[in-house]
Amino acid sequence: MTSTWIIAGASGVVGRYVVKRLLAAGANLRLFSMSGRPHPDARVQVIRWDPEALSADPSSDLAPLIDALSGADVVLNLSGHSLGSGRLGRRHRHKVLQSRLDSTGVLVTAWQGAENRPQRWLQASAIGYYGDTGSDWVAEEAPCGSLYLSDVCRQWEQRVQPVLDAGCCTSVLRFGLILAPDAPAIVRMLLPIRMGVGGRLGSGEQYWSWVTAEDVAAAIVHLAGCDHQGPVNLVAPGVVSQIDFTRAIARLLKRPAFLNTPAAALRLAAGGAADELVLPSCRARADALLSTGFEFQHAGLEQALPWLLR
Repeated sequence: MTSTWIIAGASGVVGRYVVKRLLAAGANLRLFSMSGRPHPDARVQVIRWDPEALSADPSSDLAPLIDALSGADVVLNLSGHSLGSGRLGRRHRHKVLQSRLDSTGVLVTAWQGAENRPQRWLQASAIGYYGDTGSDWVAEEAPCGSLYLSDVCRQWEQRVQPVLDAGCCTSVLRFGLILAPDAPAIVRMLLPIRMGVGGRLGSGEQYWSWVTAEDVAAAIVHLAGCDHQGPVNLVAPGVVSQIDFTRAIARLLKRPAFLNTPAAALRLAAGGAADELVLPSCRARADALLSTGFEFQHAGLEQALPWLLR
């Protein structure tokens, strides 16, 4: 039977790879989009929405969203302002948090009003939930950390509690660093390595839990067919330190990787993003995902980097 998916936030890196995989599998898609631009594939229906405006006005008409949700099978909520699009100063932090709360809150309200509503919900979050955990392995039952991004993830995840309370099978997708050739953050990260000025960022010993966009898309489609509930770390098994990650890329590109950038210099260049995205260490394990029988295509850097740098 052909499945019908609701996807909010389909224009981001994860969304693009999921849409491509679902269309190849013959699914029908209903995309909640702020731009409202039509999709060239006839199986894709685009519903324009403005979560900020809808959230600010309690009398807003949610009928188009409710109609779209009715009869669908899966909700995938990826919506939220990009973390990597700024220095995580005060205004950027507010937009990152509020965009996630607004979009998820509106989506939950529309779901509550739908007839024959979807009974599978996949909710985006991130391993930033755990904060800076050093060299300790982190599984899904670990507590929330103390970083700003930890609090963003905590509040974001709490927004779907009404869906859980209503008995909908819900998985929370805690993404690691997502590798993709067309991901803006990865393009920026690769640039200094390609120029031969890569190396340690801070101590360089912080763990970066990564996963390729191809594996993320495959895992999301896989989870939609499982009865898993609760958080799931979407990270590859081959977690490495930042310096080992950089050196592995530099070797493939035949570039040096000897430059050391102190934490203070990173903070000066990247602002709050340094202490939230670059310097923290999170050695996450994909216990919940592996327990469902999922198999990674890119389990280690030796498989992932040739794909990333192709």
